[in-house]
Amino acid sequence: MRIAFNTYSPALTDNTMTSSATGLWFSSIIRHFANLGHEVWNVSVGEMTDRKDSLDRVFANPVDLIILIWRWPMDEELYPRRAAAYERQLELIDLAIQNKTPVLIHDEDYKEGAIEAHDLLNRSGVRCFLTSPALKIIEPYRWLPFPLIHSRWTPKASLSNKFYDFVYVGNNYERYDQMKAFLNDPANKYNSAHIYGNWLIPSETRQSPEQVKQDFPTVTFFDPVPQDKVLNILVKYFFTAHFAKPEYCKTGFITMRWQEAVSAGTLAFVPDEFWLPPEIESRFKGLNQNKLLDPIIYNTTLAYQYQYIRALSDIDEWTRILDDLVN
Repeated sequence: MRIAFNTYSPALTDNTMTSSATGLWFSSIIRHFANLGHEVWNVSVGEMTDRKDSLDRVFANPVDLIILIWRWPMDEELYPRRAAAYERQLELIDLAIQNKTPVLIHDEDYKEGAIEAHDLLNRSGVRCFLTSPALKIIEPYRWLPFPLIHSRWTPKASLSNKFYDFVYVGNNYERYDQMKAFLNDPANKYNSAHIYGNWLIPSETRQSPEQVKQDFPTVTFFDPVPQDKVLNILVKYFFTAHFAKPEYCKTGFITMRWQEAVSAGTLAFVPDEFWLPPEIESRFKGLNQNKLLDPIIYNTTLAYQYQYIRALSDIDEWTRILDDLVN
Protein backbone atom coordinates (compact mmCIF):
# COMPACT_ATOMS: atom_id res chain seq x y z
CA MET A 1 0.00 0.00 0.00
CA ARG A 2 1.27 3.51 -0.86
CA ILE A 3 0.59 5.96 1.99
CA ALA A 4 1.08 9.74 1.93
CA PHE A 5 0.94 11.72 5.15
CA ASN A 6 0.96 15.32 6.31
CA THR A 7 1.76 16.70 9.75
CA TYR A 8 3.47 19.66 11.33
CA SER A 9 6.35 18.16 13.25
CA PRO A 10 9.94 19.25 12.71
CA ALA A 11 10.64 16.66 15.41
CA LEU A 12 10.24 13.88 12.85
CA THR A 13 13.86 14.70 12.05
CA ASP A 14 14.91 16.44 15.29
CA ASN A 15 13.90 14.75 18.53
CA THR A 16 15.83 17.25 20.67
CA MET A 17 13.08 19.84 20.40
CA THR A 18 11.14 20.81 23.51
CA SER A 19 7.78 20.34 21.81
CA SER A 20 8.06 17.20 19.74
CA ALA A 21 5.74 14.53 21.11
CA THR A 22 4.00 14.29 17.72
CA GLY A 23 7.29 13.55 16.03
CA LEU A 24 8.13 10.90 18.58
CA TRP A 25 4.94 8.88 18.30
CA PHE A 26 4.34 9.37 14.58
CA SER A 27 7.89 8.29 13.73
CA SER A 28 7.03 4.97 15.35
CA ILE A 29 3.89 4.70 13.20
CA ILE A 30 5.94 5.32 10.04
CA ARG A 31 8.45 2.62 11.02
CA HIS A 32 5.62 0.24 11.84
CA PHE A 33 4.02 0.65 8.40
CA ALA A 34 7.38 0.37 6.64
CA ASN A 35 8.13 -2.87 8.53
CA LEU A 36 4.80 -4.22 7.27
CA GLY A 37 5.95 -3.56 3.71
CA HIS A 38 4.01 -0.38 3.02
CA GLU A 39 5.48 2.51 1.04
CA VAL A 40 5.20 5.63 3.20
CA TRP A 41 5.67 9.14 1.75
CA ASN A 42 6.07 12.26 3.83
CA VAL A 43 4.50 15.13 1.88
CA SER A 44 4.53 17.53 4.82
CA VAL A 45 5.70 21.04 4.07
CA GLY A 46 9.31 21.46 5.09
CA GLU A 47 10.23 17.90 4.24
CA MET A 48 10.44 18.61 0.51
CA THR A 49 12.19 21.50 -1.24
CA ASP A 50 9.31 22.45 -3.52
CA ARG A 51 5.63 22.36 -2.53
CA LYS A 52 4.21 21.44 -5.92
CA ASP A 53 6.97 19.11 -7.09
CA SER A 54 6.71 17.01 -3.96
CA LEU A 55 3.01 16.34 -4.49
CA ASP A 56 3.44 15.74 -8.22
CA ARG A 57 6.22 13.25 -7.56
CA VAL A 58 4.29 11.25 -4.95
CA PHE A 59 0.95 11.33 -6.74
CA ALA A 60 2.46 10.47 -10.14
CA ASN A 61 1.50 6.91 -9.15
CA PRO A 62 -1.73 5.94 -7.39
CA VAL A 63 -1.79 6.61 -3.64
CA ASP A 64 -3.89 4.17 -1.64
CA LEU A 65 -4.31 6.22 1.52
CA ILE A 66 -3.75 9.74 2.86
CA ILE A 67 -3.13 10.32 6.58
CA LEU A 68 -3.72 13.82 7.93
CA ILE A 69 -2.52 14.59 11.45
CA TRP A 70 -5.04 17.37 11.70
CA ARG A 71 -3.91 20.97 11.50
CA TRP A 72 -5.95 24.13 12.01
CA PRO A 73 -5.69 27.72 10.68
CA MET A 74 -2.99 29.82 12.35
CA ASP A 75 -1.62 33.31 11.79
CA GLU A 76 0.76 33.10 8.83
CA GLU A 77 3.03 35.89 10.06
CA LEU A 78 3.40 34.47 13.57
CA TYR A 79 3.48 30.78 12.60
CA PRO A 80 4.53 30.49 8.95
CA ARG A 81 5.43 26.77 9.01
CA ARG A 82 2.26 25.80 10.84
CA ALA A 83 0.19 27.85 8.41
CA ALA A 84 1.97 26.15 5.51
CA ALA A 85 1.17 22.74 7.00
CA TYR A 86 -2.50 23.70 7.08
CA GLU A 87 -2.39 24.79 3.44
CA ARG A 88 -0.74 21.49 2.46
CA GLN A 89 -3.54 19.70 4.27
CA LEU A 90 -6.12 21.51 2.14
CA GLU A 91 -4.18 20.55 -0.99
CA LEU A 92 -4.28 16.90 0.04
CA ILE A 93 -8.02 17.04 0.72
CA ASP A 94 -8.50 18.38 -2.82
CA LEU A 95 -6.35 15.54 -4.20
CA ALA A 96 -8.31 12.99 -2.19
CA ILE A 97 -11.58 14.26 -3.65
CA GLN A 98 -10.11 14.37 -7.15
CA ASN A 99 -8.69 10.83 -6.98
CA LYS A 100 -11.23 9.32 -4.52
CA THR A 101 -8.35 8.38 -2.22
CA PRO A 102 -9.37 7.20 1.29
CA VAL A 103 -8.37 9.59 4.09
CA LEU A 104 -7.62 9.08 7.76
CA ILE A 105 -7.94 12.31 9.80
CA HIS A 106 -6.32 11.88 13.19
CA ASP A 107 -7.35 14.72 15.46
CA GLU A 108 -4.92 14.93 18.38
CA ASP A 109 -6.47 17.97 19.97
CA TYR A 110 -10.15 18.45 19.02
CA LYS A 111 -9.21 21.30 16.73
CA GLU A 112 -11.56 23.25 14.53
CA GLY A 113 -12.41 21.98 11.07
CA ALA A 114 -11.76 18.27 11.56
CA ILE A 115 -15.41 17.22 11.64
CA GLU A 116 -16.23 19.55 8.75
CA ALA A 117 -13.42 18.06 6.63
CA HIS A 118 -14.61 14.55 7.46
CA ASP A 119 -18.15 15.40 6.40
CA LEU A 120 -16.97 17.14 3.21
CA LEU A 121 -14.93 14.11 2.15
CA ASN A 122 -17.80 11.71 2.80
CA ARG A 123 -20.22 13.93 0.85
CA SER A 124 -17.71 13.95 -2.01
CA GLY A 125 -17.70 10.16 -2.20
CA VAL A 126 -14.36 9.75 -0.40
CA ARG A 127 -14.11 7.14 2.31
CA CYS A 128 -12.86 8.93 5.44
CA PHE A 129 -12.37 8.00 9.08
CA LEU A 130 -12.02 10.63 11.82
CA THR A 131 -10.10 9.37 14.85
CA SER A 132 -8.91 10.56 18.25
CA PRO A 133 -7.33 9.05 21.39
CA ALA A 134 -10.45 9.66 23.51
CA LEU A 135 -11.88 6.88 25.68
CA LYS A 136 -15.41 8.28 25.46
CA ILE A 137 -16.00 8.37 21.74
CA ILE A 138 -18.32 11.00 20.32
CA GLU A 139 -19.68 10.60 16.80
CA PRO A 140 -18.25 10.75 14.19
CA TYR A 141 -14.92 9.99 15.92
CA ARG A 142 -13.37 6.53 16.21
CA TRP A 143 -10.90 5.42 18.86
CA LEU A 144 -7.26 5.43 17.81
CA PRO A 145 -4.55 5.65 20.47
CA PHE A 146 -1.09 7.06 20.69
CA PRO A 147 1.20 4.02 20.61
CA LEU A 148 3.30 2.88 23.56
CA ILE A 149 6.67 3.41 21.92
CA HIS A 150 9.08 1.92 24.41
CA SER A 151 9.22 1.13 28.10
CA ARG A 152 11.96 1.12 30.70
CA TRP A 153 9.78 -0.33 33.43
CA THR A 154 8.87 -3.87 34.43
CA PRO A 155 6.83 -5.06 37.42
CA LYS A 156 10.09 -6.12 39.09
CA ALA A 157 11.72 -2.70 38.73
CA SER A 158 13.42 -1.27 41.80
CA LEU A 159 12.34 2.02 43.36
CA SER A 160 15.94 2.84 44.20
CA ASN A 161 16.24 5.24 41.24
CA LYS A 162 13.42 7.44 42.58
CA PHE A 163 14.92 10.57 44.12
CA TYR A 164 12.04 13.07 44.14
CA ASP A 165 8.33 13.09 44.94
CA PHE A 166 6.34 14.80 42.19
CA VAL A 167 6.97 16.10 38.67
CA TYR A 168 4.96 17.60 35.85
CA VAL A 169 6.56 17.93 32.42
CA GLY A 170 4.59 20.33 30.25
CA ASN A 171 4.02 23.96 29.41
CA ASN A 172 1.59 26.42 30.94
CA TYR A 173 -1.28 25.70 28.61
CA GLU A 174 -4.98 25.69 29.59
CA ARG A 175 -4.41 23.68 32.78
CA TYR A 176 -3.40 26.44 35.18
CA ASP A 177 -6.37 26.46 37.56
CA GLN A 178 -6.55 22.68 37.72
CA MET A 179 -2.86 22.42 38.57
CA LYS A 180 -3.10 25.26 41.09
CA ALA A 181 -5.92 23.49 42.93
CA PHE A 182 -4.10 20.16 42.94
CA LEU A 183 -0.69 21.37 44.05
CA ASN A 184 -2.10 23.63 46.77
CA ASP A 185 -4.38 20.96 48.19
CA PRO A 186 -3.20 20.09 51.74
CA ALA A 187 -3.69 16.41 50.83
CA ASN A 188 -0.99 16.73 48.18
CA LYS A 189 2.05 17.65 50.23
CA TYR A 190 5.40 16.83 48.67
CA ASN A 191 8.93 17.28 49.93
CA SER A 192 9.87 17.96 46.31
CA ALA A 193 7.46 19.16 43.62
CA HIS A 194 8.99 20.13 40.28
CA ILE A 195 7.53 21.49 37.03
CA TYR A 196 9.43 21.56 33.71
CA GLY A 197 8.17 23.93 31.04
CA ASN A 198 7.76 27.55 30.01
CA TRP A 199 6.13 28.62 33.26
CA LEU A 200 8.69 31.26 34.24
CA ILE A 201 9.39 32.47 30.70
CA PRO A 202 7.64 35.85 30.25
CA SER A 203 4.83 35.97 27.69
CA GLU A 204 1.77 38.14 27.14
CA THR A 205 -0.31 35.01 26.58
CA ARG A 206 0.10 33.53 30.09
CA GLN A 207 0.56 34.47 33.74
CA SER A 208 3.65 36.43 34.72
CA PRO A 209 6.56 34.63 36.41
CA GLU A 210 5.75 36.56 39.60
CA GLN A 211 2.13 35.38 39.52
CA VAL A 212 3.18 31.79 38.88
CA LYS A 213 5.55 31.78 41.86
CA GLN A 214 2.83 33.27 44.04
CA ASP A 215 0.24 30.70 42.97
CA PHE A 216 2.63 27.74 43.30
CA PRO A 217 4.69 28.54 46.40
CA THR A 218 5.84 24.96 47.05
CA VAL A 219 6.93 24.21 43.46
CA THR A 220 10.41 24.46 41.96
CA PHE A 221 10.36 25.35 38.26
CA PHE A 222 12.76 24.30 35.53
CA ASP A 223 13.08 25.24 31.85
CA PRO A 224 11.44 23.19 29.06
CA VAL A 225 13.25 19.96 28.23
CA PRO A 226 13.87 18.25 24.88
CA GLN A 227 11.48 15.42 24.11
CA ASP A 228 14.29 12.88 24.10
CA LYS A 229 15.06 13.75 27.75
CA VAL A 230 11.51 13.47 29.15
CA LEU A 231 11.81 9.84 30.25
CA ASN A 232 15.19 10.56 31.85
CA ILE A 233 13.40 13.08 34.06
CA LEU A 234 10.21 11.14 34.78
CA VAL A 235 12.06 8.03 35.90
CA LYS A 236 13.53 9.92 38.91
CA TYR A 237 10.11 10.71 40.41
CA PHE A 238 7.53 8.69 42.32
CA PHE A 239 4.50 10.61 41.05
CA THR A 240 3.19 12.73 38.20
CA ALA A 241 -0.31 13.86 37.21
CA HIS A 242 -2.23 13.89 33.94
CA PHE A 243 -3.66 17.39 34.10
CA ALA A 244 -6.05 18.08 31.24
CA LYS A 245 -8.04 20.95 29.82
CA PRO A 246 -11.85 20.73 30.12
CA GLU A 247 -12.56 19.28 26.68
CA TYR A 248 -10.02 16.51 27.34
CA CYS A 249 -11.63 15.71 30.69
CA LYS A 250 -15.11 15.38 29.22
CA THR A 251 -14.14 12.57 26.85
CA GLY A 252 -11.16 10.93 28.56
CA PHE A 253 -8.59 12.16 26.06
CA ILE A 254 -5.43 10.04 26.49
CA THR A 255 -2.36 12.09 25.55
CA MET A 256 1.22 10.92 24.98
CA ARG A 257 2.00 11.81 28.61
CA TRP A 258 0.11 8.70 29.77
CA GLN A 259 2.41 6.46 27.76
CA GLU A 260 5.49 8.35 28.93
CA ALA A 261 4.57 7.94 32.60
CA VAL A 262 4.16 4.17 32.48
CA SER A 263 7.24 3.85 30.28
CA ALA A 264 9.25 5.61 32.98
CA GLY A 265 7.65 3.66 35.81
CA THR A 266 6.17 6.80 37.38
CA LEU A 267 2.77 6.49 39.02
CA ALA A 268 0.21 9.01 37.72
CA PHE A 269 -2.72 10.74 39.37
CA VAL A 270 -5.73 11.73 37.27
CA PRO A 271 -7.97 14.72 38.12
CA ASP A 272 -11.38 13.86 39.53
CA GLU A 273 -13.17 15.61 36.66
CA PHE A 274 -11.42 13.47 34.03
CA TRP A 275 -13.75 10.86 32.53
CA LEU A 276 -12.60 7.26 32.92
CA PRO A 277 -14.50 3.98 32.64
CA PRO A 278 -15.92 3.32 36.12
CA GLU A 279 -14.13 -0.01 36.46
CA ILE A 280 -10.67 1.59 36.36
CA GLU A 281 -11.27 4.87 38.21
CA SER A 282 -9.98 3.58 41.56
CA ARG A 283 -6.56 2.83 40.03
CA PHE A 284 -6.05 6.38 38.77
CA LYS A 285 -8.25 8.70 40.89
CA GLY A 286 -8.46 9.43 44.60
CA LEU A 287 -5.28 7.52 45.36
CA ASN A 288 -4.08 7.71 48.95
CA GLN A 289 -0.56 9.04 48.78
CA ASN A 290 0.32 7.88 52.30
CA LYS A 291 -0.58 4.29 51.42
CA LEU A 292 1.39 4.56 48.19
CA LEU A 293 4.55 5.07 50.24
CA ASP A 294 4.38 1.32 50.84
CA PRO A 295 6.55 -0.16 48.02
CA ILE A 296 4.20 -3.11 47.55
CA ILE A 297 1.10 -0.93 47.15
CA TYR A 298 3.03 1.49 44.94
CA ASN A 299 4.27 -1.22 42.59
CA THR A 300 0.90 -2.99 42.51
CA THR A 301 -0.88 0.23 41.52
CA LEU A 302 1.80 1.12 38.99
CA ALA A 303 1.65 -2.36 37.49
CA TYR A 304 -2.08 -1.95 36.93
CA GLN A 305 -1.59 1.43 35.26
CA TYR A 306 1.15 -0.01 33.08
CA GLN A 307 -0.87 -3.03 31.94
CA TYR A 308 -3.94 -0.91 31.24
CA ILE A 309 -2.08 1.69 29.19
CA ARG A 310 -0.05 -0.97 27.41
CA ALA A 311 -3.21 -2.79 26.31
CA LEU A 312 -4.85 0.51 25.41
CA SER A 313 -1.92 1.71 23.30
CA ASP A 314 -1.54 -1.19 20.89
CA ILE A 315 0.12 0.05 17.71
CA ASP A 316 -1.74 -2.65 15.76
CA GLU A 317 -4.90 -0.57 16.23
CA TRP A 318 -3.46 1.63 13.48
CA THR A 319 -3.05 -1.37 11.18
CA ARG A 320 -6.58 -2.58 11.84
CA ILE A 321 -8.28 0.75 11.27
CA LEU A 322 -6.31 1.44 8.05
CA ASP A 323 -7.17 -2.01 6.70
CA ASP A 324 -10.81 -1.30 7.47
CA LEU A 325 -10.60 2.07 5.76
CA VAL A 326 -9.08 0.90 2.45
CA ASN A 327 -10.77 -2.49 2.14
